[in-house]
Amino acid sequence: STGYFLYDFLDLLINNPFRSVWELAMHHVALAGMFYYNIHTKAQIAFNIVALTVEVNSVFLHWRKMLQMLRTPYNSSKYILIKYLNLISFTIFRGVPLVTISTGCFLYRHKVSTIYFLSISITTFIMDVLNVILFWRIIKSDILR
Repeated sequence: STGYFLYDFLDLLINNPFRSVWELAMHHVALAGMFYYNIHTKAQIAFNIVALTVEVNSVFLHWRKMLQMLRTPYNSSKYILIKYLNLISFTIFRGVPLVTISTGCFLYRHKVSTIYFLSISITTFIMDVLNVILFWRIIKSDILR
């Protein structure tokens, strides 16, 4: 997982202007750091597993983006299906895991070092904010249009 995030991060930086992908770049740096730390210390692996469920939604985010790149009409049955699958999977595979990790940070803080607690709390806060921004952009683009 750390290798994937590093590869995807480099791909973002090489193939896109930074100001248009800063949220994704920040997301990759935060997650790669926490994934590496968890694996290196052989601790809190459950956080990694829960965090990886977010990638299920990435399938629908990418599929939606590909339909947009192919200029698929927004009112086509294909786009509408992916739009709703994306929103549903966003809620289940991004919303629920982020709430679980955010809650876990505080419930299990007594089981981790202060450095780890601060690191995962900051990372989780960043992820929560970025995902709220992403969800709002999807709502604006697909629902409020």
